[in-house]
Amino acid sequence: MTLKNTDNDYIIEVKNTQTIDGGSDVIEETARGGYYERDGKKYIVYDTPCEGGVVTTNVIVKNGCVTIRRSGGAQSRMMLDVRRKTRSPYFTPYGVWTIEAETERIISTLGAWGGELKLKYTLTIQGGRYHNDMIIKVIGDKR
Repeated sequence: MTLKNTDNDYIIEVKNTQTIDGGSDVIEETARGGYYERDGKKYIVYDTPCEGGVVTTNVIVKNGCVTIRRSGGAQSRMMLDVRRKTRSPYFTPYGVWTIEAETERIISTLGAWGGELKLKYTLTIQGGRYHNDMIIKVIGDKR
């Protein structure tokens, strides 16, 4: 099933503080995107430019779990669940890597007109551990 918000009526702000080996980087991006609810799920969809073209990100929130799917220049599907460790593939030009996610916190204040999604999780990729503290803000732009 393909879900589309053709109006891109929302501003999506993403801020991720990633800590690796004691050093931190802050990654921020802002995009116009879609946000909607369907069948008990909340969907955030936005596009961002990257070296290989455009990456479409779909964030799906349901029952305290979050799935983040990326397609385009990068492809991945990551599931975050505080109740268990998850594994998923990450497709790169160098091959497929396995991502292991341990989720510490998922807090959603998403409602009918937007809100925030706060995520705290650790990714293990190729033996490296990446600690992430992410906030996704969905800001309604109903002009």
